[in-house]
Amino acid sequence: IMSDNRDSFNAMRPEALIPTLRDSVYANRFPGNNKVVYTFFNTGASVENVEVLAVKHKQNVHYVDLLNHKEVDTETRSGFDYLTLSLGKEDATCVAQLPKAFKVRRIGSSLTGTVAARHTHSPRASLLKVKRTDRAVECTKVDETGVTGGEFRFDISAGDVSGGDVDCVVQLFDDAVLLDELPLQP
Repeated sequence: IMSDNRDSFNAMRPEALIPTLRDSVYANRFPGNNKVVYTFFNTGASVENVEVLAVKHKQNVHYVDLLNHKEVDTETRSGFDYLTLSLGKEDATCVAQLPKAFKVRRIGSSLTGTVAARHTHSPRASLLKVKRTDRAVECTKVDETGVTGGEFRFDISAGDVSGGDVDCVVQLFDDAVLLDELPLQP
């Protein structure tokens, strides 16, 4: 996570112990160029599906739990996005506010989608990765395809991410830095 998001973690503008909506949940904020990474730690009893953070609303972004590769439930009210998380006792997670840089959908054994060209800086460095999310292993199989903006399509029929019965995550990188991530459920 730290390597994929080094643009935020190395920006030298961290904000420690930002205010949260739960006394037992602590958060840190790491702003990057086009995204913000938040780390959370719960020191109290387990919390299930509760609002833990209010973030000033920003258009065309979404929130992804980078540890679990899941979209974070949010509700926008009065100009703020309220992030809902579940955290066990002494549990931690990492959430990123990411630009909606691409769209993707699974059709049989293929993924199709579009990438907004404004989100890629170098055509040779822009990369899509697809991996399973149900394994303890970091990457059991990674399919990598270069993208430059516009439409893309690639085959996932071979290997661990094939079929429609596994959760996958599709990640867009530029110069080896995560730009956006979309979890795909079967």
